Amino acid sequence: MTVSLVRIITDPPGVRTFKIADGSISIQVVEAIVRVGEREERQVVVNSHPIALDSASRENVAREITSQIGSRTVSFLQENGPGYARVVTTDDQCLSAISVAAAVACYMICWGWDESSSIVVNVDRRSVTMEVGPLAGDGWSQLLGSEAPAEPH
Repeated sequence: MTVSLVRIITDPPGVRTFKIADGSISIQVVEAIVRVGEREERQVVVNSHPIALDSASRENVAREITSQIGSRTVSFLQENGPGYARVVTTDDQCLSAISVAAAVACYMICWGWDESSSIVVNVDRRSVTMEVGPLAGDGWSQLLGSEAPAEPH
């Protein structure tokens, strides 16, 4: 199991407006700092529910977020339910599926709709199971993750 420490740095509700092909859209954008071992990354989780963004809209939103925040990976929540989430990232070679999954799981837990003891997060073609660990203090949440190839859900 890989230990991840996550701290959400966005104040709720995190809603921002973006221009897309059909006009503009208000969506939830959540930034988190994720520490895995000695590595620290900024992760961004985008939740456009109930609207599913097409690929071109995701690219436009990600480009704007990246230019403002500087995060390399922007993850778009595509589907979720109790103990489960599926995201697509803007980084085809995303090397940090555990970091992405930790940010998504922390968002689901901390912003209030999932009380599961573990959350399976499918990140592109990989599946990561995140178990909720003890609070790490000073606003950090601890999650324990293990990665496997994604299975169809």
